[in-house]
Amino acid sequence: ASYKRSLAHNPYHVHAINNLGSSYYNQNQIELAEIEYKKALEINPKFTETLMNYSSLCFNNGRIDDALNLILTVEKELEPETFKSYMEAIGGSKMDLVILIRRQFTGLELTFG
Repeated sequence: ASYKRSLAHNPYHVHAINNLGSSYYNQNQIELAEIEYKKALEINPKFTETLMNYSSLCFNNGRIDDALNLILTVEKELEPETFKSYMEAIGGSKMDLVILIRRQFTGLELTFG
């Protein structure tokens, strides 16, 4: 409620928009959280907090490529340790997917054309 009041006074306050998105996310209102994160990024496409939160939302909802694309836009110099941990999680997940696919198709001969 306080984020909404803040936004009533200043609808372009990226911190309040981001925090409203995070509030929705914590209440498992994924669609509403995503809407708020997108609003914040429209105002400031390089806002690190939103990029990381939105990346986390995507990652935790199985949208690994979206998570990776978002986290790669973060200015890693600003948050080196957080950036590193996000990249390790996303990279590990991508590698797990590659390993799973390889296991699924071991011994399968693929023909093209």
